[in-house]
Amino acid sequence: MKTNKQKKGINKMITQNEFLLNHNELYILLYNGNLQVALNAFQEDRNQLEQLPPQQIRLYLSSLNHGIYNYILIKEQVSLHDCCTKNEQLLIQCSSANFASIGNSIITNYAYCKDYLVEKHENEHIKNAITYIHNHLDENISLQSVSEAINLNHCYLCDLFRREVHMTFGEYVLKQRIRLAKQLLQTSDLSTSFIAMRCGFNTASYFSTCFKKQEGVTPSSYKRG
Repeated sequence: MKTNKQKKGINKMITQNEFLLNHNELYILLYNGNLQVALNAFQEDRNQLEQLPPQQIRLYLSSLNHGIYNYILIKEQVSLHDCCTKNEQLLIQCSSANFASIGNSIITNYAYCKDYLVEKHENEHIKNAITYIHNHLDENISLQSVSEAINLNHCYLCDLFRREVHMTFGEYVLKQRIRLAKQLLQTSDLSTSFIAMRCGFNTASYFSTCFKKQEGVTPSSYKRG
């Protein structure tokens, strides 16, 4: 019969394993597009992680990496193998000093994984169109230019976007431009003007207007966190 001390030890071990291996809430947040909330959830674990030895920190981050990978694989039948491997390479350099930035990178890499945005769609025309869009976000993209690039009638492509992507072509392009801008604002020290240009906006003021309409804050406020 186990003593109270032994029972407490077992319960403590179970609780710690749950903390190290179960990140279900974070998977759900990330899958539903709540990147900032997912990053905040990871930051809430940071204080506890700082008290652990490096091997347990790496266990936490490795289980986080593979957990997100498996969650998306099950939900969407999409394998993000390259993203998972890239994150595993980050873990090789993991230490008590840099684990927080590595954890943020793992989460952000999945959130902005272009493969996921393409491969989640079954229609090959949509895959081709989305691939083209993501490779030319800094250019003047139009329905006509994308249609010509993938050799498809523009009216048919317009209808496909509404049916397969559940938004218009223009709405999708704007969404992905804002998405790229958010990534650059979070991970770089680039100026707002440069980010506007990099994401295909004609002027910084127009970029700021579109960003605030989509996100509720200006690009500068978003960058400050």
